[in-house]
Amino acid sequence: MSRISKIEVITGMSKLTDLIQQLSKVGVRGVTVMQVLGCGVEMGTQEYEVEIEKIHLSSEDNKGMEIHVTDPKLLQTAGGIVQGMSGAPLLQKGKCIGAVTHVFVRDSTRGYATFLENML
Repeated sequence: MSRISKIEVITGMSKLTDLIQQLSKVGVRGVTVMQVLGCGVEMGTQEYEVEIEKIHLSSEDNKGMEIHVTDPKLLQTAGGIVQGMSGAPLLQKGKCIGAVTHVFVRDSTRGYATFLENML
């Protein structure tokens, strides 16, 4: 009989207590819970304001734009660019111009983005 060492479950917070109780009954001794805040497809999309501070036209390393998060809600909720935002599209006048690629280690309100043409 093989031993299970890890189980990943995606569930709503309303079901978490019951899930932990049931897992305990079958011998699961520890649970790590990560609460992910986001919109997902079922809840629509959320747009946040960023400013393009610098453009590096000769960049070939997915760092063609330096961006700065200015959206108060995103700054309050997440503090800026966080893990998982890579690939988030940058829209300008309703058109996709690129995507977030990196966050600055010393300032999570700033990061890099790549141009759309580098993604094609």
